[in-house]
Amino acid sequence: MAKEPRKKTFVLAPRVRRAKLTVDYAGALNSEQLAAVQAPPGAVLVIAGAGTGKTRVITYRVAYLLETCARADEVLLLTFTNKAAREMMGRVESLTGTASHEFWGGTFHHIAHRLLRKHAERIGYKKGYTILDREDAQSLLRACISERKSSAGKSSAKRFPQAQVLSSIHSLAVNTQTHAAEVIASRYTHLADRTDEILQIFRAYEKRRRDANAMSYDDLLWNWLKLLEDEEFRSALRARFRHVLVDEYQDTNLLQGAIVDLMCRPDGCITVVGDDAQSIYAWRGATPENILTFPERYHDTKLFKLETNYRSTPEILEVANRAIVANPRKFEKNLHPSRDSGVAPEVVPCRDAFQQSRFVTERIIQMHEEGTSLEDIAVLYRSHWNALELQLEMQRRDVPFRVRGGIRFFEQAHIKDVTAFLRAVVNPRDEIAWLRLLPLIPHVGAATAQAVFGILDAIPSPLEELESADVLGAVSAKAKKPYRKVARLVKKLATPEMRAAPSEMIRRVMDGFYADYLVTRYPNARLRREDISQLGLYAAQSDSAEAFLSDLALSGVVEAETSPVGPDEDKFVTLSTVHQAKGLEWPVVFVIWLADGRFPTDFAGRVEGGYDEERRLFHVAVTRAKDELVLAYPMTYRWRGKAPVLMKRSRFLTELDEPSPPPYDIVVIEEPLPTDFELMERALGGTKPREIEVEVGGAPRALPATKRKRKKKAKGKTAKHKVGRKAAKKPEAKRRSAKKATKVRKKRRP
Repeated sequence: MAKEPRKKTFVLAPRVRRAKLTVDYAGALNSEQLAAVQAPPGAVLVIAGAGTGKTRVITYRVAYLLETCARADEVLLLTFTNKAAREMMGRVESLTGTASHEFWGGTFHHIAHRLLRKHAERIGYKKGYTILDREDAQSLLRACISERKSSAGKSSAKRFPQAQVLSSIHSLAVNTQTHAAEVIASRYTHLADRTDEILQIFRAYEKRRRDANAMSYDDLLWNWLKLLEDEEFRSALRARFRHVLVDEYQDTNLLQGAIVDLMCRPDGCITVVGDDAQSIYAWRGATPENILTFPERYHDTKLFKLETNYRSTPEILEVANRAIVANPRKFEKNLHPSRDSGVAPEVVPCRDAFQQSRFVTERIIQMHEEGTSLEDIAVLYRSHWNALELQLEMQRRDVPFRVRGGIRFFEQAHIKDVTAFLRAVVNPRDEIAWLRLLPLIPHVGAATAQAVFGILDAIPSPLEELESADVLGAVSAKAKKPYRKVARLVKKLATPEMRAAPSEMIRRVMDGFYADYLVTRYPNARLRREDISQLGLYAAQSDSAEAFLSDLALSGVVEAETSPVGPDEDKFVTLSTVHQAKGLEWPVVFVIWLADGRFPTDFAGRVEGGYDEERRLFHVAVTRAKDELVLAYPMTYRWRGKAPVLMKRSRFLTELDEPSPPPYDIVVIEEPLPTDFELMERALGGTKPREIEVEVGGAPRALPATKRKRKKKAKGKTAKHKVGRKAAKKPEAKRRSAKKATKVRKKRRP
């Protein structure tokens, strides 16, 4: 019998075009960028520090591949936003002349949809499936919850989590490739006793989506992964997309990381661009492990580092480099400047949060008077509740601001919910307060709330008749028990002792009712609790509920004013969390509340890698600044009117001190004594006196009549500058022009 011929394998080298390059890469890129762009085909990892031209590199990398070794239909570009995809593809088209529609580019979800439109039948879907947006998906979950509650009957007396909460649990489980029970046990411990019920709802939810031939956003990625688990399909895709590029790779989650790995062979042509030092989205499932372990998963990875920063001054970059040193797992890099030297960053210890807000506001006013546009200034913080005092101070001083990625503190739903209890007590005929408060009660809808208020409004003493037969008659049988609980809570709040302590009223609302509502209504209940705690801190400055609510109303924040007044109504100071500020930059950046327990948060110490994530977040905050950086923190914290508690400055500030000398100046704030007029007004019931610090022998100095030129200050020298002091309000709530001055002394940290 004739023997079969032996089979041998011959691997073709990557296709290389010999055509003359039309793009001037050397003229458009620096040496670091050029090396990354012109790397030979294979596994390429680009660690791009903040402000180093990451987008430019990935754009020119696509252009270079198209000009040298790839057809347009062989390229796949994955991004995190549609805007980024459009911008990159548009730049490639302008560079190479290749039409953007000829190669695939878009977000993970967009590419998943394009693939599933053609191949969903492989995994059991029918043609023409529907995509559920987040609201549609939550509506389907609500139907599953209602069905479960109906079948459970009275055995499920405890308030059940709402669809928004369950949607977050389900999404986190899918994107981290973790069982939902583990997500509940680790992140939603307050729902641990309902795990079995939640899992049953998820099974019903998945069945309903399948029966409806529908996919949620999370399904798009999950089903893309399922397609790739088929070896034949995986091989076909790998042959089709010979070159895969991923932007912001540090922000990928485990599911996205698995998809990318299956799209490429270990020896395939893949380029990922990112910065492990800017991986800050663990709370939504992202993991720095994808980028940190990339060289282990891809053979012969070529590593390139972009370290030339085009954004910040050398002094700011020195702080940025030191900020990330303490993280144990990272790619070593050192950002170096392309700009000339500027002013030293400043660290500002403040007596408390109120002095911190006054300092920041007055410093902004001073900068604006010296010629800095308000839109060139940003104030960053860890969580939105950190900006409570600052928003009030800026509102009082007519400094226009906008809150990026959110709404003003007192406009948030949970803040308005809690203040509604106080408003109903102060004014029992406040229809808006009652119609906000009553629907929070289980089984009380808008119609019932309106009926209850109609009865209360017709009664001479509404608070005394909250449990009268007429009122209870308007409430359904299922709602009577929780309604009585809230009615008794409101009666307790209405006592004279309680009305004299608004911070205690807020605590009673939380402990007596609203805390349970938060955990079943919002997936970020912990952050909202912190907001309400901060509201209580602010309320402790008032000696009655009436004074507290009046202060809010006069500040124009409770009613959600949207037209701030100020010197330039078309320009605003930006207030933002650090997460919302990623990818942006400003000439002047303030970072506030840099105290342990606030930044980093207490929660960071209770999760693995929590402080590492917070340190990366601090690094991101610092690298938003182009010209000036101010780092502030309160030294004391007061809660519920008790004695001030000392706060420790953030460990991230302490870590900047080595090696010596520290890369910043220290600002010491001094306040003059109040005038006789202010003392008299306080005695008559005006602004409550605050603790003050007085320099011995010091005296108030007037705001200079002419604008002071800003001069570059040599490090280590003492500099003084004067900013306007907040004027006391007239009884008719009109502003007085600023006459006093707060004196700030800056000195070099020893």
